[in-house]
Amino acid sequence: MYKKLLTLFNNIFNSILDIVMPGLCINCKAEVSGPSLLCVRCRESIIIRKAPRRIGSRLLFAAADYRDPAIRNLVKIMKYERVWKAGKPIADIMLQHLEIAGLKKVLPEKNKIFIVPIPIHFLKKWFRGFNQSEILADIIGCALQIQVTPALNRQKWTLPQNTITDNKIRSLNIQSCFMLSQNAKNIPPKSVIILLDDIVTSGETMKEAAQTLKPLRPLKIIFISAVSS
Repeated sequence: MYKKLLTLFNNIFNSILDIVMPGLCINCKAEVSGPSLLCVRCRESIIIRKAPRRIGSRLLFAAADYRDPAIRNLVKIMKYERVWKAGKPIADIMLQHLEIAGLKKVLPEKNKIFIVPIPIHFLKKWFRGFNQSEILADIIGCALQIQVTPALNRQKWTLPQNTITDNKIRSLNIQSCFMLSQNAKNIPPKSVIILLDDIVTSGETMKEAAQTLKPLRPLKIIFISAVSS
């Protein structure tokens, strides 16, 4: 209860600051008005990918390159500085990419579709106050009218994948870290599952999550993310 009240107060305080004090673009430090985190110039500088790529046999819809400083800074302040409101501009960029890259064309009309956010360890979520992938999934799910189902739990603490350069160590780091949650029973066989994460590096996290979801017998699994390297 105390944590919820503190979060509410923090959100109200930040909203008031957005109104009475001009903010700065998180990328170039130019002055911005209202709740914007990026100035118009930096937002328009983000190069949005026009097509998906493959990780193994599965499609990855990654909106932009992690080396792009504007979107990288958006992702970083959300993930590491606990700025939850960065989720909206990130999700908007992802939605723009999904439209351009043709996500709807690869989704069957008759099968049920679910978005499954990649979970973080409960201690990380307690410290951060939220799971960034869940926030992005909720915004995108609402926009696309696709049900969001947290079908996975993270059962072990892992190092951040983007801090590990060796692919074999990345694979070992993430091995057996997921398990099906109680919500997984709500996903029937032959469904399409869209796995969502904020960052994809080697793709090992996505592949491990997809492997964990196999007992649900999905028709196909698609990966989407804000950025990839």
